[in-house]
Amino acid sequence: MRLNNCNSDTLCLRLSISLCDSIIFNDPDQAKNYAISALELANNLSDTAAMAKTNNQLGVIATIKGLYLTGIEHYQLALSYYRVVNDEVGIAKALNNIGVIYTSMGNNEEAAKNYREALVFNSKRNDHTGVSLNLYNLSIISAALKDYAGAEMYADSLRGYQRMHGKYISDSPLFADIFLQKGQLDSAEYYYNKSIAEHRHELDESQVANDFIGLARLKIKQSKFEDALYSLITSEKLCQNHEFNDTYLSLLSVRAEAYAGLQLFEDAFKAQTAYIALDDSLTQVNNFSRISELNARYETEKRDRQIAEQEGLLQARKAEELFRQRIYMLIFGCFLIILTIITLSLVKKRKTNNLLQTQNNEITQQRHKILSSINYALKIQNSILVPEEIIRKRLPESFIYLKPKDIVSGDFYWFAEHDNKTMLATIDCTGHGVPGAFMSLIAYAKLNKIVNEQGHRNPGSILTKVHEEIMLSLNQNEAGENAQDGMDMSFCIIDHAKKSISFSGARNPIVVVRKGEMLEIKADALSIGGKYFNEIHATTGGFSTQEVDFETGDCLYLFTDGYMDQFGGADGKKMNKARFRDILSESCKMSASEAKAFIGQQLDNWKNVHTQLDDILVIGVRL
Repeated sequence: MRLNNCNSDTLCLRLSISLCDSIIFNDPDQAKNYAISALELANNLSDTAAMAKTNNQLGVIATIKGLYLTGIEHYQLALSYYRVVNDEVGIAKALNNIGVIYTSMGNNEEAAKNYREALVFNSKRNDHTGVSLNLYNLSIISAALKDYAGAEMYADSLRGYQRMHGKYISDSPLFADIFLQKGQLDSAEYYYNKSIAEHRHELDESQVANDFIGLARLKIKQSKFEDALYSLITSEKLCQNHEFNDTYLSLLSVRAEAYAGLQLFEDAFKAQTAYIALDDSLTQVNNFSRISELNARYETEKRDRQIAEQEGLLQARKAEELFRQRIYMLIFGCFLIILTIITLSLVKKRKTNNLLQTQNNEITQQRHKILSSINYALKIQNSILVPEEIIRKRLPESFIYLKPKDIVSGDFYWFAEHDNKTMLATIDCTGHGVPGAFMSLIAYAKLNKIVNEQGHRNPGSILTKVHEEIMLSLNQNEAGENAQDGMDMSFCIIDHAKKSISFSGARNPIVVVRKGEMLEIKADALSIGGKYFNEIHATTGGFSTQEVDFETGDCLYLFTDGYMDQFGGADGKKMNKARFRDILSESCKMSASEAKAFIGQQLDNWKNVHTQLDDILVIGVRL
């Protein structure tokens, strides 16, 4: 595309570069047309400086669209052209942009290395815009590495630097993200809104899209899940209009988390599926192994250039020392012979090493995908659990000690309040890890349905109904692999006015400690779910309900079997019920926070070098 209003190729080139710069962040597609036109003109005119500039522009556009391989290829071309014309400002700009690519890839160490190298160039030339940008990016990298002190240091340095030299870049997104990470949500919301206003004024639609995603993350932390979804609408329009693919990837992850918070698990699953599909697509397009090769080639060229410069200086100093030159030539000849021998040896190994590296990369990518999915499953599972802080508003002296064997857990707890009574349950689902987590979602949904929707208030009746729902949901009346899947449960209804506890248990008892004395309320010898237990249910009429009175200051404990079944100690045996009861009795003498820490420490001391065998859940309440 050529501009109609210019009379020469040189003028068209300058205008195309200028027009590209003016719209690059709010209309990257049109900016790309101007940059391609400018690059064609620069090649025709053999204008090296313009070739550097236009390649850098095309790299920025590719980065915005999440096309990292294309981006880094353009940036490295730009860097080589900037070096030819000795443009230190351009060199620093290209280095910073390469750092942005590695930031987006999650390679924070490589990104920080490029940002620091760019900062040296910009500081030497007093390029205030460049220094501001480098400090901004170093703050982002520090936050990504969870070095929040470092992130604040760079953000404060940026703010101080811009007070002295003028404002070149908004620091609002930095402080918004830092305050969000620190949990200072009011401050974070102020800076996100400020950042949105600033970048809308600057027509930077790419950053506006990111700001709305940050605002959505904040709303999720406030449990305002519908507000989070509303914030994502504006971001989604910008992402789809301009193909901000990397930003859209983040948006899908946040959207899935918001749907999970609203317990819209089907919508959450759809968003997560879209996230995985886009992530796979971008992985294929970007070819991260190719990016690593480009970086290796760049580092090699850089090292060769430094070696060449050093050798030039060495030869200049010793030009008149003929004898030493001959010695060096002899040494160099020997070095070549040795190098040739080594090279012949290495060539044989290279094919094998390349094959192993390819296989290793494939395994690493598969592992990354699996871990990403499991970690996201953890987010969904955590989102359904009532936060411990909310439970403590009703039960001030209480704690929850939950320690999954793997990332996600088959043990979980359930909490609700009805008619000025507190309902509390611990549930141990069949298996642990991903299978246990799936069962926990089913159990959670069934409890909500039976208690909150159908209005059942008798613990025995509630457990019996859960059993029937599990049998129906898993088709357990038919033979199959899941015919015996189910769960054990302790379910309590605490009547604070009458000072009584209604309890029903599926194989899991509860314990009340009063003035050093321990009372165990036993559970029914039945599990929830499973064709075998369904036959027993038919003859017993389901789960029973027991009533027990309590006094102020009594300690109530609900737990699964993972703690007392853990192997450890000097003989590598199970902890057993007696030791576990001693630990509970001792913890009753402490505050809730001290008791939780004490229970965790006792488990670590007992387990020592032994592997954790099962999910562990202990809940303590001072009544």
